Amino acid sequence: MREMRLAILPVALAAAVLVSGCGGVNQPAHSAASASPATSSPTPRAKTVTYSLESTSSERGVTLALKRIVVPPNGPAELVMDIANWSRRPGPDLEFDPSRVVVRQAGRRISSKSGPSAGLTYGGSAKGFTVQLTGFRPDLPYTITAAVLADTGLRKVPSGWHRPLRFRWRFGANSVTASATT
Repeated sequence: MREMRLAILPVALAAAVLVSGCGGVNQPAHSAASASPATSSPTPRAKTVTYSLESTSSERGVTLALKRIVVPPNGPAELVMDIANWSRRPGPDLEFDPSRVVVRQAGRRISSKSGPSAGLTYGGSAKGFTVQLTGFRPDLPYTITAAVLADTGLRKVPSGWHRPLRFRWRFGANSVTASATT
């Protein structure tokens, strides 16, 4: 029985040398046994950042309210605005679409030229109207211009509506506040 133990000992010693040799050159034999197994920690969830604008402008009964710019972690930023046709007397139906909202930053247009449009009858409003912004950078100043037209389908355009209403805002890098949500 004693001879068997001696025969087993060299095999166990050879296995230990082989295992410690796999750990790398100049590495102590016990490091492979004491190293903790690699675990992948979950990546932190990215946050949506919202830049509050809260700026309203009214002209000829038409009100445009810039609400916020929402920057999701995996998608383009969006400008969110409300539009209302609240003239004192019944007026024309209006057209409002993303191609008439131009956002420029560093001399370049970053707003989408397409998307769903809003038709505004007298007394109507559109809340949460969005325009996509590609490449929005909150650390740079930007301008927002918007135009509102009388509905092009009208047979007779009321006086004063042959030209669009124009709205313009300028925001500096420090003029908006940001909040993050998950």
